[in-house]
Amino acid sequence: MLTKVIDVAKTAGAEIMRFYEEGVQPEIKRDGSMVTPADRAAEKIIREGLAKIAPNIPFVGEESVEAGIVPDVSAGTFWCVDPLDGTRNFVERNGKFGVLIGLIENGAPSLGVLYAPFLNVLAFGGFGHGAFVNRGKGDEKLHDLRAAGANPRIVVEQRIKDRDSVKNYAKKVNGTVIGTSNAWPFLEFAAGGYDICAAFSAAYEWDTAATHAILRALGGEVFAPGKIPLPYGKSAQKFKNPNMLASHAAFIGQAPDFE
Repeated sequence: MLTKVIDVAKTAGAEIMRFYEEGVQPEIKRDGSMVTPADRAAEKIIREGLAKIAPNIPFVGEESVEAGIVPDVSAGTFWCVDPLDGTRNFVERNGKFGVLIGLIENGAPSLGVLYAPFLNVLAFGGFGHGAFVNRGKGDEKLHDLRAAGANPRIVVEQRIKDRDSVKNYAKKVNGTVIGTSNAWPFLEFAAGGYDICAAFSAAYEWDTAATHAILRALGGEVFAPGKIPLPYGKSAQKFKNPNMLASHAAFIGQAPDFE
């Protein structure tokens, strides 16, 4: 299944690049985020492609939910897709955008694919598959996350207006603040760049599902406040995530919880 999902992600990525080369005019959605024709076209390709792979698995996509199409995910298994993560980056043409496809099983991410077509970066993994990154020179196996150590390397991600909360937390943990989409710090975390990633952001399940699956394949986890594993299938909350901490389970005790 994983190979087929990668093919779907690459097909969607090719369509995104077609729009990138032609140029697009963004629209502003009700939540204030951007959307473009590339987002919608890519989601259509992904939805149809995944339906051929596993027709009985419900599909949750960012643009579908925005349009009011919300399937029943109470069984705990569904696709969770951001067809174009980093739409603002796409519009600003800085290269950091990509396709995110995650499979949720029993309420937790089990398989994930991230494909950044402009950068030609592919990351994928899941239980039973391991985790890999391909930067155009073949698949490189990602190593399990560090399980212990003094002075953990902490990055604090922000996409919210309450910058004081972010700065205060970063100061408390001696962390570095960055501003980007959740997928990128989580991916760098998976590649061993950090030991703990604290995400203060207005993120949704489709922003995290793919890279969360990759982290879990490496012995990592993403925690909600209270340091419980981040739940999925929060349709009553429109799939919105709370603040998050990503870490190896053995490291989570070294990161202060959110206040």
